[in-house]
Amino acid sequence: MATIVNSANPSFAFSASGFFAGLKERIALNSKYRATVREMSQLTRRDLDDLGIAPYDIPRLAREHVYGE
Repeated sequence: MATIVNSANPSFAFSASGFFAGLKERIALNSKYRATVREMSQLTRRDLDDLGIAPYDIPRLAREHVYGE
């Protein structure tokens, strides 16, 4: 007599899909952060002064923009 055992764990599948969805979101946010830093870093010192931004503020401002911190 043959017996079929279904060992698929639906909660594992759900948690794995949630993990990958979260990972995809984190990758997208990190890409947006890096693009923001890259774009702001291309501004001249004079442009930054006109905006009231110091060069060392760029990562913080990009983080606030992307992650809302």
